Amino acid sequence: MNVGVASGAYIVPIKITACNGVSYVSWLCLGMDWIVSPNNPWRYDYYGNPTPGVVSCSTFYDAQTWTYPLVTDIGPGAFGQAIQDVIRGCPLAQAPCQPNQRGLAVIASANNQGQADRACSQWPAQLSYNGLIDPNTGTYQVGYPDLRVITVGGTDEQDRIWNCLNSGDCVVTSTNPLTYDQNAMGSNYGKCVDIYAPAHNIQAAAMRGSTSYRYSILDSPPPPLNTNSGTSFSAPYVAGIAARILQSSPTLTPAQLWAVIQSTAQNGNGFLIAHMWPWD
Repeated sequence: MNVGVASGAYIVPIKITACNGVSYVSWLCLGMDWIVSPNNPWRYDYYGNPTPGVVSCSTFYDAQTWTYPLVTDIGPGAFGQAIQDVIRGCPLAQAPCQPNQRGLAVIASANNQGQADRACSQWPAQLSYNGLIDPNTGTYQVGYPDLRVITVGGTDEQDRIWNCLNSGDCVVTSTNPLTYDQNAMGSNYGKCVDIYAPAHNIQAAAMRGSTSYRYSILDSPPPPLNTNSGTSFSAPYVAGIAARILQSSPTLTPAQLWAVIQSTAQNGNGFLIAHMWPWD
């Protein structure tokens, strides 16, 4: 595949939805728990050592309103706990973690309602590094200061925050939840977004084969190559950067990995934009 940031990374897809696009919060939790469970054959190498990796998560639980086919059979706190178990490196039932267990960085999309601070009401985006800062003191809030996700917003070709009104992407008015990405208003932004990455007109690989590309579900028949927009592409972009960093520094903790990503990001238009240097 000739698209993507980390073409040498091994991708392990985890199915958390039914074939009709519907999912449950409990299914998200089960998917997260599987990542750090002994049932994951990619979790450890031949010698029993945990392998480096990152988790790209472009799904969410929204406390404000529902426009996504996710059924709340359990509370959002359980989803947050499952996310934090991944960052810790072991399920809560195994606490304390074994000495050789290593946590994985979770990289989440800021989602696509095009609103300021909307990510602060969504799981796991609200677990961002910026989102846990107390605005009054500038310090991290009490809770889980070391168990945070990297929440990624989206930019357009001019390094502006991606907005579908500016880019001409607002062309679909369907209420079908399976076309959610097509109904997006643009990247969420504000205090719960840590960093931004490309979100507009992205060429992406698809799971149908080693030479296939993702195409819009509205295209019939699908073209040989197409582009899509949304923060569901921004988060994997940063995940690819993280994978490239871990290739040379495989023992970094999630917090250390975030520090390296920060140190190499560009400061443009008043916010951090992920940058591949020196891994490009």
